[in-house]
Amino acid sequence: MDTLTAPSERTYGLYLRPGKSRFYFKNGDCGVTLTPERINWTADGRDDGAPFANIRSVQMESGGAAKNATNACVITFADRYTLTVTDANAYGAADGKQTPAYRAFVQDLHQRLIATGAATTIAFTSGYHATRYYVVMTCAIVLGIMAVPLPLMLWLMTGESKALFLMIGGGWRCGR
Repeated sequence: MDTLTAPSERTYGLYLRPGKSRFYFKNGDCGVTLTPERINWTADGRDDGAPFANIRSVQMESGGAAKNATNACVITFADRYTLTVTDANAYGAADGKQTPAYRAFVQDLHQRLIATGAATTIAFTSGYHATRYYVVMTCAIVLGIMAVPLPLMLWLMTGESKALFLMIGGGWRCGR
């Protein structure tokens, strides 16, 4: 694709989370369209969109299960509104079926940002935000303490073999 000219309009059947993250059992917000000058989406039954010039940052994230991670492209606009486009299915799980469309969307978005000149004013980042990273690390440490040292202390204090089996199971699970 020539990066000097913007391509025609393309719609991607990817699930998205507009604005602040919210809990859902099944995500009904699906479909994002890239035009030569704008990104458009439909959320909660309402059409929305913004010109590429209003994008301030694009952050690439992945997470979840190590062998089957979900990917997300978090787009932040000038008014601090965020749009998260993901390769997860309607239930928020990675199944691999959306990944090719997600990769095509990310590449197309970046090419359009370059073609329109908007890329020069956008912050491109990857990985978790610092707060989310520290929350995940804290939870991992707490889980590690619950899985091994806590059952060990219970076994030493009570002499119950059940606590020893908990420790062995926890250690085996953490080691995987």
